Amino acid sequence: MISIEKVTINGIGAFAKGTDSKAQLLSGTDEINAGVVGGMVATEGGYARLNGGTIRITKDNSRLFYADATGKIDFYKNYYY
Repeated sequence: MISIEKVTINGIGAFAKGTDSKAQLLSGTDEINAGVVGGMVATEGGYARLNGGTIRITKDNSRLFYADATGKIDFYKNYYY
């Protein structure tokens, strides 16, 4: 796992394809400018996770996220006060 404080991604922010694949953006401040395919994609049993942050639609036909019947996408942010 690579730890980066914040990323800005133009296109697919996370792409997980296959049973053991994981794509996780965990900083809580990441920004995805989604392309046509989607900001977050999980297929063939893949797992993608966004811990807070922003996904923006950049084109009229953009998708925020896409998962097939076996992919899983989590949007999660835990706030502690």
